[in-house]
Amino acid sequence: MSDQHKQHDKEKAFLDWMEGKNAGEIEPDLTEDPMWQQRMQTAEYIAQQADMYPEQSVPQWNREATFDADKRAWWQWGGLPLLSLTCSIAAVFLVLFNVQLQFNDKGMLLTFGPQQAEVDQNQLNALLDSRMREFAAEQQLYLATFTKDLNKETNDQNMALANYILTTSRQERKEDMTEFFDYLNQQNEATQLSQNRRINQIERALQYKQTNYQESGMNTMPEESDATVEE
Repeated sequence: MSDQHKQHDKEKAFLDWMEGKNAGEIEPDLTEDPMWQQRMQTAEYIAQQADMYPEQSVPQWNREATFDADKRAWWQWGGLPLLSLTCSIAAVFLVLFNVQLQFNDKGMLLTFGPQQAEVDQNQLNALLDSRMREFAAEQQLYLATFTKDLNKETNDQNMALANYILTTSRQERKEDMTEFFDYLNQQNEATQLSQNRRINQIERALQYKQTNYQESGMNTMPEESDATVEE
């Protein structure tokens, strides 16, 4: 007989012993196993303790009062879940239909879905036009100031050279006149070249800025910046 069958027989014999069936025949078999002997002692101890506990009558009490509902607090109002559900549905509606509320000098504006995109695009285009006009005005002012300063510097240099030539002797003046005209021609060429280079740089900066505004106008807001022209 396998151990599993023996264990099953022991359990059945223990249950029969607990119910008082053939206790005299079953008890010797169970006491041979220390584990089942300890279980028998534990069962006898529990039965002894149960016999020692006196029976008591059930006290009289109002059974119906156990199920009476207490008065609920204000925050336990039954309508709160419904109110919460309503607010959740309203929030989902606002998100799905892209509802936006805007305040401006003219009042309040409530927009839905694509209308808001159209309003944003119009505002973006207006802002781009304003920034382009400001940038063009700044560049024109810078160009005019630069040209004025350059002409003044050239005139001052020419005047200084003329004064120097007039104060020299005739012999030196002849030699210096040749050098003066050579220098003047070189200076004019350098000045014209520098001025053309500055003008080209400013025109390229203006075209580059305008291109960036047009390319980024549909997605991003332009950043306020001033074009810097390297000397």
